[in-house]
Amino acid sequence: MTRFWPLLLLLLAATAAMRQPGSDQRGQGTQCETSLTGRWVGLHQNQTLHPMSSQGVLARPLTGRWVGGLGTPDGAEAELRLAPSGTARWHLLPGGPWTEGEWERQTRIITFTWAGSDTIPWVGHYDVEGNAILFERTVPNSRTAIFHRVFR
Repeated sequence: MTRFWPLLLLLLAATAAMRQPGSDQRGQGTQCETSLTGRWVGLHQNQTLHPMSSQGVLARPLTGRWVGGLGTPDGAEAELRLAPSGTARWHLLPGGPWTEGEWERQTRIITFTWAGSDTIPWVGHYDVEGNAILFERTVPNSRTAIFHRVFR
């Protein structure tokens, strides 16, 4: 029986995660739906063994300034800014006009929707260790693009 405890704990953790309010909804902006209201480590006779206090937002906040290439043949670079309100904007460097939009995050996947009929949504994967966002596509006819956070 003791060798089945790890499996039982994993199954219970998955069940508890699915029962979290809003676990099937996507968070806006700064990870609104990714905070834990409480954690626990295992059960014994249907009693929680180690309750833990609430935990704030998971992962790193993505707000701020990001710079990277758009993945276009001409090597154009762009600046991307994310606000805590869930709004975003980007422009070509140096000095291109700003395009306004919104961003939404679900764990490491960030989706950007831009104003204008000639734009496409950007879907990025946040690389925690590299502190970068990897986009498969940013503008029409672009290749993979990587944006890095700028702290100054």
